[in-house]
Amino acid sequence: MKTVTTQLKQPHILKEFNTFFLSDILYLKVYDKNDKVIGYIDDIAIDIKLNLRHPFVSAFIIRANNKETIAVDDLSIAEYRLDYFKLINEPNFIQKPIPEDGEYENAAEILLKRDILDKQIVDTGGMRIVRVNDIKLTFVKSGIIAIGADIGPTGLMRRLSLERLFKAVASFFNKKIQAVFGLHLFDIIMRSSILSSRRRLDLGREYLPASRTS
Repeated sequence: MKTVTTQLKQPHILKEFNTFFLSDILYLKVYDKNDKVIGYIDDIAIDIKLNLRHPFVSAFIIRANNKETIAVDDLSIAEYRLDYFKLINEPNFIQKPIPEDGEYENAAEILLKRDILDKQIVDTGGMRIVRVNDIKLTFVKSGIIAIGADIGPTGLMRRLSLERLFKAVASFFNKKIQAVFGLHLFDIIMRSSILSSRRRLDLGREYLPASRTS
């Protein structure tokens, strides 16, 4: 993976990647302003209230060293590194703290690892059941958005740290293996049991006009 270090519009925020997978950052260490490890990335929350088709990341869920859970917004991250994240001097704690036996909850949000990753979804187009092996995200001007679900074998191999070996073997047999993005997050959410039937119906009505024109 080629490292690209760029400067975001917000001052003093650095990133070493533009597009990434959920599996790339799960369990990365998180440092505070004093370079002390405070925990690790445990999940990412997306906001389904404003834009379900291209949902924005609304919170990074951090499992602290004391086993409590804290949540910060994306602007609270000063450095997005390949092997760690670092918080700004005064991070915006959305919810703090949550006891070990509790979970971060917000009615307008969905947690990518807890609610979507590894879930089996019916792909009505192909009339088959697919598994969400990974989720792709990217930086945009106004934040970070989730852009698709990897339902192919590379997603699983990536999480097992076998992606390079998998592609090397495929190349030996002259086979080109690419990530398979068969479903948008909108489709996954609407076809899963994440939301109540009433909530799915409401969202379907809300986004139906947009789907007809897209």
